[in-house]
Amino acid sequence: MTSEFSIASVERGKSLLITCMVKLLLLSAILIASYVMRNGLETLPPRIVRFVLTVLLLIWLYRGSLAAKWICVVLYGIAGIALLVMMPLDNLWACLILGSMSFVFLEMTYRLLHSKDVNHFLRFQREGKISNFDEFG
Repeated sequence: MTSEFSIASVERGKSLLITCMVKLLLLSAILIASYVMRNGLETLPPRIVRFVLTVLLLIWLYRGSLAAKWICVVLYGIAGIALLVMMPLDNLWACLILGSMSFVFLEMTYRLLHSKDVNHFLRFQREGKISNFDEFG
């Protein structure tokens, strides 16, 4: 693999990771808004704390942390599978909402586990250099 390909891979990985992160944050914001509209403002503080923790985890991941990567893989993987299992098949709207959430969570898990580009970007963030070998970090 040439350095040029590695640089392109890092850029693609950055783009893929940012796209997944934006999807997760938008989903979280939409869920917070819908939950507060349904249950009132008294439910907002714990939702804000959870959102801030999500943002901090994603920042930590963006900086290349292997610990953050594996925390995300476990949390989003379990959440994505749990949403599929919980899906009530007799309610179309619930299936669409839970299916969309599951897709976003499982896409992030998949990208972190199987995308060479994302893993090149995370390695670049950790090491600060382009490597000429192809292994997952």
